[in-house]
Amino acid sequence: MSSYHKSKCEKNLCYTNIIKLDSVLEIKRNIMKNTKLIFCFCLALAFTSCSKSENDNGVEMVFQELSETNCGLVLTLNLQDEWRNLTPININDFDIAPSAGLEVLVTFEDRTDVSIDCAFSEPIEILSISVR
Repeated sequence: MSSYHKSKCEKNLCYTNIIKLDSVLEIKRNIMKNTKLIFCFCLALAFTSCSKSENDNGVEMVFQELSETNCGLVLTLNLQDEWRNLTPININDFDIAPSAGLEVLVTFEDRTDVSIDCAFSEPIEILSISVR
């Protein structure tokens, strides 16, 4: 077992600390081992809790009739400070019968490159839809 002598002198008094190198190396190994475990845990946590947008799990929406505005049935999205009216451009691609008041979970993409007849609504492309 090796040891290291460290002397410290204060006011003409000298103290000698004997540090066992084997125990210091063991402490360093334990610190490195724990650091690796903590790093792996943080890395796993980062991969499993990546930021997800609101649309990943579906957003609650309700079909609403806007017949007086020449819009027909639109999906309404209740945000914290406003309502958004959304017109799905591909609703016929899904096995769902939209009706006023029908609550659904929708994942979608905004489609600003598409024009629609309704001035009070925004076009969207539905990626998935299910009845709530």
